[in-house]
Amino acid sequence: MTLSDLPPELFEQVLLFLDPTDVSAVSRTCHTFHQHINDPDNQLLWRELYLAQPFDDLRRCVTPQGRSLSNIDWMKELRRVIRARTVVTNEIYRSAEETVAVFKTLLGMAANVVPLPSYISDELSLNHAWLYSLLRGSSFLNPENPVLPTSEEERQLRAQLRTLYGLTAKDHEF
Repeated sequence: MTLSDLPPELFEQVLLFLDPTDVSAVSRTCHTFHQHINDPDNQLLWRELYLAQPFDDLRRCVTPQGRSLSNIDWMKELRRVIRARTVVTNEIYRSAEETVAVFKTLLGMAANVVPLPSYISDELSLNHAWLYSLLRGSSFLNPENPVLPTSEEERQLRAQLRTLYGLTAKDHEF
């Protein structure tokens, strides 16, 4: 018996134990896996993959304007966030367009969160914890040697994210 002999629901259960980058690698191993994993109608698989990550549940998140997120494309959202993680952690993947897209993704992660039950709550957004973990120790917010010249849009997006994120270790150096 091989992995391709498993019923689709068991195959999906196996995929849920993998990092999304590994799921992507599995999808490239054969045509059947590619079709099953990348089926845009298979939102259940992608929702479960998204929820297996340390992120806030998009169904419970609200925008800064207090609106619920609707018509969630789980595949698109997870791919955007994992691409952002890859670009932040690996400078070789950075390009001017990619950097702008990553800033937009990270700002979305910071702004669209699950509301706190009370103003005195000590709960922390999973999105915020993930962003802190991702950006801590990274040069993404403070590139010492920018790979490419920055555009005005990138500078503004970086400033918005730095405002939400706060001071970095580099800011404490004189």
